[in-house]
Amino acid sequence: MRIHPSFAGIRRIRALATREELFTAEELLDLTLEIAGQTELWRPLIRYATEARWYEALLVSSALELWLIGWTPGQATPIHDHGGASGALTIATGRLVETAHAGPCLTRPRRTILDKGTRVHFPPHHIHRVANEGVVNAASIHADSPAGLEMRLYDGSGTPQRVAAGSASDPAYATESGR
Repeated sequence: MRIHPSFAGIRRIRALATREELFTAEELLDLTLEIAGQTELWRPLIRYATEARWYEALLVSSALELWLIGWTPGQATPIHDHGGASGALTIATGRLVETAHAGPCLTRPRRTILDKGTRVHFPPHHIHRVANEGVVNAASIHADSPAGLEMRLYDGSGTPQRVAAGSASDPAYATESGR
């Protein structure tokens, strides 16, 4: 279990870290909204790096991963899933675009604009790409449950590539620029 030092003294965060029961998509959604609303906690941490998306683990336990991500214009994830975890994200600042796909062959892409305050949750095996297609920096809060599952990257061939467990810190996942 890891709790970011800025969050370690918060009783609610400690309780979340010790929970063994998996979180539902709705609980993840509420949690990302709650954290996004506590700007005094995450704003001092946020960074924007032009060479790659910046990210910081706020909490990692067996049942939950909670991340803060900073996006500069043009940055994007590769197309990926969350290895069977349920997930959610809330846009804390700026605007992001999510492109979701119906399956591993990347059929029927659906683009959704996510403005500040927008929150979305997704079921296990949701395949998507998230990008900052705007002209200003963005920040988002992400949560997955369970934690530590292998993300998979997709190229449209129908066969996913595996990415190491804890893949939010994997260079292949972190450096896709989308430019």
